[in-house]
Amino acid sequence: MDITHKEIKQFIVLLLIFILAFLAFLLLRPIIMSIIGGLILAYLFFPVHKFILKFVKERNVSAALVSLVAVLVIFVPLWFLLPILSTQLFQLFTSAQSIDLVGFMKAAFPKATDQFITQVSLSIQNGITKTLGSLFDSVVQNSFNNLPEILLQLFIVGTVFFFGLRDGEKLANFIASISPLNKNQEILIAKHFKNITDSVIYGNIIVGIIQGLFAGIGFLIFGIPHVALLTIIAIIFGILPVLGPIMVWAPLTVYLLANGQVSSAIGFLVYNAILVSGFENILRPYIVSRRTDVPTSIIFIGMIGGTMIFGLIGLLIGPLVLAYLLEILRAYRDKSLSSLFTD
Repeated sequence: MDITHKEIKQFIVLLLIFILAFLAFLLLRPIIMSIIGGLILAYLFFPVHKFILKFVKERNVSAALVSLVAVLVIFVPLWFLLPILSTQLFQLFTSAQSIDLVGFMKAAFPKATDQFITQVSLSIQNGITKTLGSLFDSVVQNSFNNLPEILLQLFIVGTVFFFGLRDGEKLANFIASISPLNKNQEILIAKHFKNITDSVIYGNIIVGIIQGLFAGIGFLIFGIPHVALLTIIAIIFGILPVLGPIMVWAPLTVYLLANGQVSSAIGFLVYNAILVSGFENILRPYIVSRRTDVPTSIIFIGMIGGTMIFGLIGLLIGPLVLAYLLEILRAYRDKSLSSLFTD
């Protein structure tokens, strides 16, 4: 088959686009996570931007006001929380080294040999020490050593956040203009993607954060030490489906019982069972079922894999990638994408 001049030109154009896209990827790779983080924040705060826009009628002013709100809501608490978190992490690190695991193991396994108890206790002690030591290094030492880079990444997040709010609709229209889908397909796929995104963000991330904060209030009320650190851990477990903050407050209930604080342990158990876990059992299924039917296993696997590849932001990116892929496969199965290049 003879190749026409038009086909040669099309090939050259496609090759040029591919080369430029590859070079753009190399340029953006060091800051891609900050860009994605800024876009996610813009998506979260976009309803606030639209609400303010009804009154100020100026996109730049509205985006600036929402950016100020975001700084107050997110970064100001972090500014005060990080020193407290570092202090509590160091205190927990030093306390962990003085735990009498041998005595605990002997009480728990009275028939075990002394050699077995000593070896197991030493292994557990080393594991706890290394884990807390790594956390302390990453939170404190790495933060100070990489402070210029962290500030640069935060600046990029803020810049993308501002322009994502201001020009979000233009960006969506541009993507729609280059999409090979026809109008009906675009509307259908966009609706499904929005439902998936809302389900992951609100049904898992936001609900998990609220759960963790409720758990933190319980830690404060019942006199649990290292409240800030344990609240952060409870938030992380709250975001992860299947697990939840029960992975934090259940051992703490045992801790209170072991210290002879029976009434506090019962009150702590009731508080968490009703307000923390009860909140999840009511609100999370309601949000998720209203928007999408993505299996919990897909979200959980996506969060774990995403965290291993992308870091903390992978908790959000991972499940979205898998959920979007699942939606594309469903659309292909249902032949919703069978006429990609038709009008």
